[in-house]
Amino acid sequence: QIDPKTFSNLLNLQKLDMSYNKLTKFEFDSFDNCTKHVNNPLHLDLSHNQIDYIQEAVFSKTASPIISELDVSYNILTRIPKEIFKSIVDHLKILNLSFNQISRIRKDDFIISTLNALKVQVLNLSHNNLRDLDKRCFDTLTGIQILYLNDNALEMLQFAQFSGLTGLRILDLHKNKLRSLPRDVFQFSSVETLDLSWNEFVALPTSALNEISSSLRYLNLSHNKIEHLDSTMFSNFPHLLSLSLASNKLTILPDNIFSGLGSLIILDLSYNAIRANLRELFHYVHRLRELRLAGSFLRELPSFTLPSLVKLDVSDNHLSDLPYNYLTVEDGLYRLKYLNLSGNDLIRLPARSWYYVPFLKSLDVSWNPLRVLTKESFYGLARLQILSVRNLVDLKRFDSDSLTQLTNIRRLFIQSWPTIEKFKFRLGSLVSGLSSLH
Repeated sequence: QIDPKTFSNLLNLQKLDMSYNKLTKFEFDSFDNCTKHVNNPLHLDLSHNQIDYIQEAVFSKTASPIISELDVSYNILTRIPKEIFKSIVDHLKILNLSFNQISRIRKDDFIISTLNALKVQVLNLSHNNLRDLDKRCFDTLTGIQILYLNDNALEMLQFAQFSGLTGLRILDLHKNKLRSLPRDVFQFSSVETLDLSWNEFVALPTSALNEISSSLRYLNLSHNKIEHLDSTMFSNFPHLLSLSLASNKLTILPDNIFSGLGSLIILDLSYNAIRANLRELFHYVHRLRELRLAGSFLRELPSFTLPSLVKLDVSDNHLSDLPYNYLTVEDGLYRLKYLNLSGNDLIRLPARSWYYVPFLKSLDVSWNPLRVLTKESFYGLARLQILSVRNLVDLKRFDSDSLTQLTNIRRLFIQSWPTIEKFKFRLGSLVSGLSSLH
């Protein structure tokens, strides 16, 4: 325990770490007349204890401590500890209540008084046992900017749950049990980053998302059960920069599904059995810099034109070859720097095509049935810095001079192949000339 007035009169105290102790109760009376400078507030860490109750303190107006950050994570609180707000309401900006046992947020949990409102900007309620959120329970948190509700057991949200939180920018709801969202759940808010991954959505919550279509920048809907997208669902998201639909049950995508996403720079469609005209599908997102199509049951790739693309992941597919014109199409993938081809059916590398991706920095060809690797296999990759050639179980030959032209290589992920005859592979000879390796 902490005795009353233990930290009293420490006017300049800025950080106090009491984590990893055996505290079961905590009283703010310990901080009577402590930390009095607004420009140097106290950061108080009470995490990793056994606190189940926090005692309200009775301070005079001049004796209450100025605390801006409070961490009570990894304790055993079963409800929102309202008592702490009355003690430190004026300056608290960051409140971490994650990894506790809170199951419900009540409408009055964050109400201090009719004259005093909590000014917290970051609230972390992740990894609790949250099942119920009262309607408009966050209404008084008018200054909230970041709200973490991930890793809970929420099955539904109330109407107008986040309505009117005009400062809310980041909302994390991943790893809950949500199947749908009320239409006005985001009404009059301006959420920019929304994580709905690892829930149970079977359809895109279009009506709810339309309420924040003008402000939304980052949207994560991966690891759900979404089966269908129609051509109008993303027609009104002009500022969306990143979209993840990975690990859903998508199959057929309309050619113009992304026609309203002209600002998109990151798109992840991995681990969906996509059947679509990929060339047309990506025609409208010419600003894409990062595209992930891993595990999409692709047997071939078209020569689509994405002149701004920097990172391409087509791992875990069934590609047996990369046609010559795939990389050589005019302005197709000229700026590509990262290419992941691991886990495919490639028997040989498309050596003639490397010339057309002159800025490639990272290449992963692991887990392919490659049989022969020679100097020609990597011809044209002068700027390559990272290469992965592991788990090539069918490899029969790897010439010792295969990598000599990779003068900028810094990281090499490789293995030994005991089954290859010694005169066809020597690991020491292969790497001895790579002076740039770290």
